[in-house]
Amino acid sequence: MRKSEMSVPDVVATELTPARAALAHAIDVLDNTQECLAEAQIPLSTLERVRAESIEQVRVLRTEYEACVGVWMEAGAQGDKSAAAAELLPLELRLGGILSGIGGSEAGLSLAREAFAAAADRMRKAQGDRDAALWPAVVEAAGPLVTDLEKAMTAALQVEMRLRSIISALREAGNRDEQNGAFSAASAIEAAISTARRILLPAADTESGRALIDSLRSDPRASF
Repeated sequence: MRKSEMSVPDVVATELTPARAALAHAIDVLDNTQECLAEAQIPLSTLERVRAESIEQVRVLRTEYEACVGVWMEAGAQGDKSAAAAELLPLELRLGGILSGIGGSEAGLSLAREAFAAAADRMRKAQGDRDAALWPAVVEAAGPLVTDLEKAMTAALQVEMRLRSIISALREAGNRDEQNGAFSAASAIEAAISTARRILLPAADTESGRALIDSLRSDPRASF
């Protein structure tokens, strides 16, 4: 069974999510069209090679024929054309046969080119469909990272909330006695929070993102 014959429900049965199942189906279709393109290339390449070899044979025979014509004309000037004429006839027959074969192969070559072009069009469409299915799968693959980010941000906000509680308590203490240094302590903690928020994030790891996308192009189960 060709890969393209696998339906989306078949892929879903392997417990892929909808986006990844759609991508898996698109990848299978693309693989199938690539196989069809390779198959269409075989007769086209064969016919083009045979045609090129035939054209080269025609070139060689014409050179030989023209040389024989020269000999024939020279022999005619001397009153004896029979020997040269005997060599010309076989060359003419061979040239005629090869040229006829080239002419007869043109129809087959044209059909092979059309079949290859049609297969290439189907492959390009399949590539577009695969890419269209790729992006939702990338978003889905990023889902666990988004969840990790949400957890990390929630944890960070909970820590900040505790720090804000300390700041509020220090301000209450400062309001009761402005000389006890509570306000200075509150300001120091606020400054530390501001510094922590200004910590520069590392540069984005673009290579990892590219690797994920490249992996998903051929493997719908790839993850970050």
